[in-house]
Parts: sequence; structure tokens; C-alpha cells
Amino acid sequence: MLLSHYDMRIPPSHAIFSQSCDRAVDDNACFLLNLHSMRILTSSLLILIGVVFQNASAMDRPNILWITSEDNGPQLGCYGDSFSTSPNIDSIAKKGLRFNACWSNAPVCAPARTTIISGMYATSFGASNMRSRGVRPEGTKLLPELLRDAGYYCTNNSKEDYNFNSTSKPWNESSGKAHWRNRPQGSPFFAVFNFTTSHESQIRKRPHVARHDPAKVPVPPYHPDLPEVRQDWAQYYDKIEEMDGQVGGVLKQLEEDGLSDSTIVFYFGDHGSGMPRSKRWLYQSGLRVAMIVHVPDRWRNLVGSDYAAGGSSDRLISFVDLVPTALTLAGAEVPSYLQGKAFLGKELDSPPKYIFGFRDRMDERIDMSRAIRNDRYLYIRNFMPHRPQGTYLNYMFQTPTTQVWKKAFDEGKLNDAQSVFWKLKPDEELYDLESDPYQIRNLASDPNLQAVKSDLVAGMRSIMIRNRDHGVIPEAIVKAGQIDPTWDWSGLVEAAFDAAPSSSTAPDAKSSNPIVRFWAAQRLLATRIVSNTNSEKSLTAALELMRDPVPSVRIVAAELVARAGSPTDRDAAQELLKDYANPKKHDALISIAALNALANLGKPFGPGLSSLPVSDDRFEGVYQEYTRRLKEYVATFQ
Repeated sequence: MLLSHYDMRIPPSHAIFSQSCDRAVDDNACFLLNLHSMRILTSSLLILIGVVFQNASAMDRPNILWITSEDNGPQLGCYGDSFSTSPNIDSIAKKGLRFNACWSNAPVCAPARTTIISGMYATSFGASNMRSRGVRPEGTKLLPELLRDAGYYCTNNSKEDYNFNSTSKPWNESSGKAHWRNRPQGSPFFAVFNFTTSHESQIRKRPHVARHDPAKVPVPPYHPDLPEVRQDWAQYYDKIEEMDGQVGGVLKQLEEDGLSDSTIVFYFGDHGSGMPRSKRWLYQSGLRVAMIVHVPDRWRNLVGSDYAAGGSSDRLISFVDLVPTALTLAGAEVPSYLQGKAFLGKELDSPPKYIFGFRDRMDERIDMSRAIRNDRYLYIRNFMPHRPQGTYLNYMFQTPTTQVWKKAFDEGKLNDAQSVFWKLKPDEELYDLESDPYQIRNLASDPNLQAVKSDLVAGMRSIMIRNRDHGVIPEAIVKAGQIDPTWDWSGLVEAAFDAAPSSSTAPDAKSSNPIVRFWAAQRLLATRIVSNTNSEKSLTAALELMRDPVPSVRIVAAELVARAGSPTDRDAAQELLKDYANPKKHDALISIAALNALANLGKPFGPGLSSLPVSDDRFEGVYQEYTRRLKEYVATFQ
């Protein structure tokens, strides 16, 4: 069967010999011709043997297929959602292994995909902000590059959306036409198919006649039970059904090609649903995704007893674990710089105690939060608690649910669980995932859970320090490549933790390190907003920081002075912010930071702002869009 793939057409030896001798003029010539023919035969046989062994080697390695979908959590039948229609994904789960505790690490696409493809937390190399441009450590490779080194044909169909500029072409093909069918004959393949059908943008398109009855759709308790909310959720379930049909199409192609028994299939979503308070937020609704893996009988020798066909696993896993898992199954070398652990294989490390999630700038709005969970509890640290969860974000506010939810809050029509999204964030959030699956009861101050909280906090600090979490550094400094390699990362992380108004210690506003001074300014601003009180000492410190040589520090201090200073100081602070907001004079990320401060002030700023240019052609397209959105939003205050 193997040989049928190759058109070798080697003539039988007796034919070679007889044909040669018929042409010979004497016995010596016949002998020489026979010898020559034997050499041809030997050479041909060696080529054939080489082909057979090469193909056998390929057959000793599994094909790997990743089927991914966008903006959908585990709202699937195989995860117990009876309202969902997902027969094709459910069919993978029936013969595969379903992971119950998988996180996407980031609750938004680009940072999540960056973590997936690199095997490193996007926070570790400045790629955690939405649509940022991190720089991967020298000597690191992406998953398709590592698999190509191991002899795999690697295709991506077709979204990349990585938060870094690739210095090479990691895929054999990355396009809407990429397919395993294009591979050289005999090569094992790694193929990715990504479906955008359930993306946030698709659940708000109107008109839409919902197939899933809006009157029966389950509405989570943090959302108000309003017709627009029900319509959006019903449309979301419709889109999952459509996406599931696309998954079935890929599985059918695999079967048609006779590859079902030789291919390990993964299915997973890239983060939670596109509904507000799911995508972009560090709750289960934003981070938890489906992860289903089917290992056919032929490759069961590659996995251990942890794999149970048709079963489920409570092992804590996340996207940072995907690269080592794929490499392990492929029998390829697993580089030491990877930051995750394989969750399938013959011999696995002990399950991790925690999984980690992160949230930084989301489109045009600056923020920073981190999340960690163990097998029962979820802890969230909000490093900018002076901002509401529901800070105005242009793209999110295009969803009808967002609009009616905010309107109901402004009109005082919501209960506590529905209102908290629009209020200032607490420093800390702690949830019992067993008793509170929607995370609406914050237990951070519960005296009986302080030991649990302390353990999670220690785990979070450790991960942030070990991975040199770049989120603690203002993005403009990261982008400018101004990180000092001698900085003590533990000190920077501590400064971020100490910036919380509730912290017993505060970052040093006179530190020689600009990152510590940045967090000192954040502490002053957060304390002013959260407590709504003026302090002469704080104002004096803010005025001093407003003269800092680092723009990122000055901008934070200026927002505080614009809120609490004397009329003269307020005017000076606003002028400083308007100057930094000018995209013709400053870098895009400086302009975005200044426009964020002006947007957070939420009041008129006097003449001059309306005349600012919207953006600058020097900026990447996405940054031009972000400065435009912010300026338009700030203009609504005039």
C-alpha cells in the first residue's frame, strides 16, 4: 500500500539482464552489461527502500489538527449546556477527552493567540496589550517553526493576529486556502482551522431572526433580563450552531481523506463569549474555554492513563500549555524556555497548582488586572481600581446588551449583582467557583478565606516575577525599548501591588526607578478617586511628579492635579494632558495615555482640545483608530 504512492516502475531483474545480453556482441560484453544492470537495480532498490523508510517514519508520527473558534466559551452540549446545539463538537467529546478547567490566559484574541503560538505568556515579552508589538526573546521559535524542524507540514487557515512582528514566515502556508491536502506526499501535518462565525461582531448584526428562542435563553445573573439581552444571547447560540456545522465540515474532509485514524484532533475556543463581561474580563465567563482532544486508537501509545476516551479531566490547563503538548505528541524536542507544561503524553509532570490570566490595555482603554485560580477559588487583582469594569470602550458599546445594560444602570433599575460592572473595581476579588459559578459574590474580605487568598496572592506574585511581567511597565516605555536589564523585577511587581489604596505600604515617589514612580503616581490617583478626599500631602507629591522627566509618570500625576489642584494647577495639568494628547507631537502610546486621562476626567477641558488632530500617519493603523475613538469620546464632554 505504501509503494502505491510512488511511481518507481523498476523492471524485473531478468528483464534487465536478458535485454542487455540480447544487445551484447560477445560474452565479455554480456557480462559487463549484466554487471551494469545489477548496479542500476541495486541503486533503484536503495531509493525505494529509502522512500519506504521515510514514509514509515512519517507514519510513526501523528497528524495534528487544531479546530478553533472565536469568542465562545464552553456553551456546548458536551459541557452540559442543554440550550446549545453543537452535535459535531459533541461528537469529538464522545470519543475524546474533555478538559473542564481550561483557561485562555487572556480574555481577548490577540494576547491569547500570542500565548498559544509562542508557548510563553504574552506578559513576559511585552505583548499583553491588545494589538501591541512585543519582541520575543532571542532564540525562541513559534510552534509551527518547531514542528517544521521536526518534519511537519504546517498550515494555518487563516487568522494569526499575533502581538509581535514575525521575523520569519513560520507557516508553510497561512491563508484562506491553507490545507493539509497541499502537503508533500508522506509528510505528517499540523493544520489549524479557525472559525470567526461566533465572533463578537456577529452576535449584534441586525436584523436577525433567532432560531434559539430568546424567551427561553439562559441569562446570567449579572446581566439584566431585557429583550435586547435575550436577543443577543439567542443570536450567540445561533452562531455557535453555525460554527459547529463548520467544525463538522472539517471533520468530514478528514474522514474523506482517510485520515481520521491517524490524526489527533483538538477543538477549543480562543476565549469567552463576545458578550460584555465575558470577553475582555478575567472571570470564568471571559477566560474559561472548551478544550477537547481526540486521540485515535492508533496513537493511544502516545498518551498515558490520564487519557480516557469519552471522559473528562479536571486538570488545570491553559493556552500556554498547548505548545509543549503538541510537541510532546509529535515526538519533537520541547525547548526549555517554554512556560507551560504538556497536558497529554505518556509521562506527565504533576498538574499545576494554579493557572494564570491577564488583562491589560483593551483597544483604546488602559487597564491592568491579573487572575489566578486553583482547583476551587479564583482571585483577581485589579491594579487600577480607580477605573470601572465598564469603562467606555467603543467596540464593546456597539453591542445592544452593553447599551441597554448601561442605560438601566444610569436609571437605577439594576440589582447589586448587575450594577457592580459599572462601578469602581475593588483592589481584590475572590470567588468560590463551586458555590458561585457566575462570580457575583466577592469573598476577598471573608475572614475564613484569608489563608486561601494569601496563597493565591503569593502564587500570582511568583508568576509575575518569574516571567518578568511587562504589564507593570507603561506600554510606551516597553515599546520604546527603554527597559533597563538591571531592574529588579521583584521590586517592580511589589510597586504595582503597593499601589493599591488599601496597601499598608506605598511605592516611593522619589525612587530613582521610573516604574516605581509611575506606580507611586497611580497610588495617589487611585486613593483620590476611591476615597474622594483631598490630601495636601498627596497633591504636593502629584505636583512634583507632574514635573517628572518620564511622560508616562507625568500623565498620571496630571490627571490627579486636574481633579484636585488649585484652579491654576488644574489649568496647567489640563494643558499638559492636551499637549501629550497631540498625536502630531508625541508617540501614539503617549497620546493614547493622555487621551485616556482626559476621558477619565469626564468633564469639559476648555478651548483647544477640539482643534487637536485626530491622529497621525506615522502611527500604525490600529493606533490611528484608537486615538480617533478617544478623541471622539472626549468630544462628547464639550
